[in-house]
Amino acid sequence: MAEIGNILGQAKPAAGTLVNLYSGPSSGYVVVTTIVCSNVSGISGMLDYAYFSIARGGAVDDPSQYHYFQVPIDPGDANAATWGMLLSPGDVIRVKSDNGNIAFTAYGLNKS
Repeated sequence: MAEIGNILGQAKPAAGTLVNLYSGPSSGYVVVTTIVCSNVSGISGMLDYAYFSIARGGAVDDPSQYHYFQVPIDPGDANAATWGMLLSPGDVIRVKSDNGNIAFTAYGLNKS
C-alpha cells in the first residue's frame, strides 16, 4: 500500500461561507494529520473565528460534526489541530470563518 504525504486542501472562504476544504478519496482512505487555521488579516485587532467540521459520507452540515467552533485567532496568528483523523470515501472536511480572514490548510497521508 503506497503512502503519499501532501497538502490535501487549501481554502480562504468568504465571510460566513462554509466550503469544502477536502473531500475523501474515491477509494482507500486518507489520514488527516493537521489542519492549520491562519488569520491572514494585517489589521490590528481584527480577530476572526475559525470553524471546521468533518462530515461522514458528506452528510448535511450539523453542529455535532464540528471539531473547531468559534475558535478565536488573532491577526497574524495561527492555530494547528494535529491528530490522525481517518477519512473514508465520501467524507468531507468543511471550513468557514466569521470575517473571511482565515486561510485553512489540511495536511495528510493518502493511502491507496
